[in-house]
Amino acid sequence: MANAPLAQIVGHLRRTTSAQSLDDLSDAQLLANYRQKQDEAAFAEIVRRHGRLITAACHQLLDDQADVDDVFQATFLVFLREAKRIRAGSALGGWLYRVAYRLALKLRQKQSRRRELTEMRSPEPDLSWREACIVLHEELDRLPPKFRLPLVSCYLDGRSRDEAAKQLGWTEGMVKGRLERGREALRRRLTRRGVSLSAGLMAALASSRAEAVTPQLVDSVVRLLTQPGDAPALAAALAAGVPTIMNPMRKWLVVTAILAIGLLGAGAWLAAQPGPAEPPKKPEAEKPAEQLQTPAQVVAGKIVDENGKPIAGARLYRPIIPKELPRSFDELRIPQFATSDKDGTFRGELPKDEGDLGRPIAIPILVAADGHGFNWIDTPKLEDPKQTVQLPKEHRISGRVIDTQGKPLAGLKVEVASAFAPEKGNLDEFLQTWKREWETALRQSRSSFVPLAKVLGTSSTDKDGRFELRGIGVEQVAKVQISGRGVAQKSLYVVNRPGFDPKPINSSFASRRLPPIENQLLYAPSFEFVATPTKTVEGVVTDARSGKPIVGASISAMAGYGSSVQATTDNDGRYKLTGVSKQKIYYIHAMPPKSPDTYLSRSLQLPDNEGFQPIKADFELNHGVILAGRLIDKSTGKGVVGSVRFAPLPDNAYFRKKTGYDSYPIDRTGAETDSQGRFKVAVIPGSGVLMAQAYGSGESLDSMWIKPWLPARFDEADAKKVTLVDRGELWTFDTAGGTNEFLQIENAVKCVDSKEDSGTVNVDLYVHRGKTRMVKMLDVDGKPLEGVMVSGMTAAWPITHALTKHECTIYALEPNAPRTVVFHHAQRNLATVLKVTCESDETLTAKLGPTGAVKGRMLDLDGQPLAGVEMSESYADEVGRELIRHMRPPKPAVKTDADGRFQIDGVVPGLDFSLGVRKDRKFFVGEPRIGLKKVEPGQALDLGDRKMKPQE
Repeated sequence: MANAPLAQIVGHLRRTTSAQSLDDLSDAQLLANYRQKQDEAAFAEIVRRHGRLITAACHQLLDDQADVDDVFQATFLVFLREAKRIRAGSALGGWLYRVAYRLALKLRQKQSRRRELTEMRSPEPDLSWREACIVLHEELDRLPPKFRLPLVSCYLDGRSRDEAAKQLGWTEGMVKGRLERGREALRRRLTRRGVSLSAGLMAALASSRAEAVTPQLVDSVVRLLTQPGDAPALAAALAAGVPTIMNPMRKWLVVTAILAIGLLGAGAWLAAQPGPAEPPKKPEAEKPAEQLQTPAQVVAGKIVDENGKPIAGARLYRPIIPKELPRSFDELRIPQFATSDKDGTFRGELPKDEGDLGRPIAIPILVAADGHGFNWIDTPKLEDPKQTVQLPKEHRISGRVIDTQGKPLAGLKVEVASAFAPEKGNLDEFLQTWKREWETALRQSRSSFVPLAKVLGTSSTDKDGRFELRGIGVEQVAKVQISGRGVAQKSLYVVNRPGFDPKPINSSFASRRLPPIENQLLYAPSFEFVATPTKTVEGVVTDARSGKPIVGASISAMAGYGSSVQATTDNDGRYKLTGVSKQKIYYIHAMPPKSPDTYLSRSLQLPDNEGFQPIKADFELNHGVILAGRLIDKSTGKGVVGSVRFAPLPDNAYFRKKTGYDSYPIDRTGAETDSQGRFKVAVIPGSGVLMAQAYGSGESLDSMWIKPWLPARFDEADAKKVTLVDRGELWTFDTAGGTNEFLQIENAVKCVDSKEDSGTVNVDLYVHRGKTRMVKMLDVDGKPLEGVMVSGMTAAWPITHALTKHECTIYALEPNAPRTVVFHHAQRNLATVLKVTCESDETLTAKLGPTGAVKGRMLDLDGQPLAGVEMSESYADEVGRELIRHMRPPKPAVKTDADGRFQIDGVVPGLDFSLGVRKDRKFFVGEPRIGLKKVEPGQALDLGDRKMKPQE
């Protein structure tokens, strides 16, 4: 892992926890840990603790084990999206049970394995045992929580009364009384359905919990937190029907965007180690770019202010991709390459990157000028003097930092780490979205994930704890970082709007009984912040074989939500991390030095100690075998840029036999290739599978790379060495530690076997392109149509692209595997859906017609209008969901009027969709359910009056 990007290291830090250390935590505590810090350890324990409860619900509704596994994973996908809405952590088991039951029912209905439960009326006495169990689960689901929860806990989860009382936070007497009354209520409900609540039927509930949950299944679910691409297609489709709030996995979409320029992934999550306090200063001037690098491409344009008047002396900067990925921002250079003239025009030669990532990348250009707010060009146009950059009006950010005793803190560093801005206009939509889901607001904004302090400079608190930051514009959101000796590093979101009052938005989170996640809070452009003392993590890193200190190893730890601190070992192998906030569990990761490259990385998870005493974390790093080779395009023989990972197989004789040989389930050991496809990665010896994900191919659309590769396949010989599981559209294979891997997300795989003394093992991996098909896009009059967004262009993410031309290529097609592709033109409200195959070379025509609409009237259970609820469509297919996610500007929410009426326009004809209905954090479901719907081109589907009930 010596050459892995820092953003990947952060992921490793989050995959280091043993479930055993969490055994004593209640469900409520686990849920709070997860919601507050996106704690993967807590999530893993939740999966393990309630796994059998979920399979119990599934096995009595579904016949096929693969279906049970899909529902199992879909249940936790829903949890990842909805965890922040669960009001009572003590009721977590019951909540998961209901989700699993409803997803299992949804799958059962979809596959038509049994008649739909919604059509069941007074079952006859000769019901089959399976159907009786189905009715039992249906009526159990309808019970009030006070009766349902103890029944689920004691019968499905197999807890004793006192254990259930502890889990639910009730007295044992309350559990006993509600258990008896719940059983009686369930008996009456079943009797009306023609089912007797016999001892045998209740025993079915208890015995079903004995269904084993394989470690592979648990591990695959835990990996969804940090590897969202691993979600099986069917599981994702099942979960898609649940109204989606932003889930924790979204933060990795931000990391993906950063990794598109490789080195900047470090900036989003790892800040440089806080140093001594510094006086206010501007960044040091760097040498002109032409003296640093050979000139590359020319960018020209004009810089104007908020009124359109030219700005003279504006400075333009561009980050440089270094030869080796940096381990901190201190190693990253952002030189100035141009200055605007008196008429605001500029012309400059972009600095040439030192390194070559081998794929098209979008590196922003930053523009700053004294007395103005800064701005940036996401995708600069080359040799286009007409492009104009408008700088907003400057509004300085100021504040005061005090300690927990109210005393001012002097000498702390205050800087802008990154910034966000609306696509256009002001922050009104951003703030409304933040109130509903803060991570969604960030995702839908323009983002400057660049270390802005190198352009805008830093500030330092004075003797009164005061500071001021310049260069930020009005209607921008600044991520302000506060760090320094003795305090925990913190990142704050500051809304730079004069007179902005964050209290109404911040208080809304508390009113919904949500956990106090620090990143949910907004700050005014002038604020006071209470800094907390730092925890120190210190230790020594040594060679596991010789015991000698290791010099130059990088140690990092989570400093708080979304940020980390870093240190490097000295000549004695010692390090010291400061700026870490006090936490219940500390995640520390050791990244080996660049030489020797045979060291394996390691991660530790340590509990907190008393007060602010230092945390001791010593590392022993062991050596592995080197796998070296190339990732190669089979059709051209050229190298391909991507990443490789190694997974030991279940029969690996070395796995967990030595220190550091157990890291695979934690960090998924891997490395990046260079621009020629060359890679080198240290792994444990023994049998395993080397896998690769290929990135770009040199082809791009508006600086977003095209991924034309097919999913991986084992050759005939290797297929005999692995345990493959056919899951319809998905294939998995078993790996060491009771885990498994999904072939769907890989582009090349090869079995390898090595000995401890193998040294370097040479192995090449080949990726295949598959077939392509051209498509021309026409409007309703048969004229070429430009500006279409196409979803489904490739077999792997990113599958959605905004096109400037009227034709496109569909990539990675396979025989007998038609691809659903959606074509959508938002401005003209046109869309169509095609099934694209590779059986013909003829150019296809996609004639876009008018989109459809869905309308209706929402009522409560008493028939009264539901006014002011938000309505949105959620497509069942991934191509539809990705289309919605990539829309710019985002599709606005539709609200019901005073009479409960609504109409959603721009719905894609021919795609199944469900309706999301919510008001703030309260979701509604139909009574009866509305289910999946389709619209016809140019027509509005009228759902009529629909009664809705709140979803618990």
